Amino acid sequence: TGNLNAQNVLVLKAEAPKDGLPARISMRFVASDKRLIVLYERQSALSSRYVRLSEVGYTRRGSNFGKTTEPNECIVTGGRGTIAVTFEGKTYYVCCGGCKDYFEENPAAVLAEYRARQAAAKEGASSQP
Repeated sequence: TGNLNAQNVLVLKAEAPKDGLPARISMRFVASDKRLIVLYERQSALSSRYVRLSEVGYTRRGSNFGKTTEPNECIVTGGRGTIAVTFEGKTYYVCCGGCKDYFEENPAAVLAEYRARQAAAKEGASSQP
């Protein structure tokens, strides 16, 4: 038998469970419905309480659950970019109005400086032991 409880958990109970097999299986979605948690339990021989046999988590294919995302980088200062700017059909980010104005004055030069800093940082990281 089964039902959906008040916490939105689907609980399935076996009418006559066999020894060692789950007597109750609970399924619930977490993380904005990106993960499904399935809990397998058997009934204790000493009481009517349930004892966990295992818990399995499934992640929805294509979800970003558990993946860290890098914040957008300001192409002028290297800080956190929160304002989108566009040049030659590509979107870049800047952190403030001053950086936006600087970028809009000469985007090609700002991008050249940004790429040079990126190359120098990459070269410096690869030369360290």
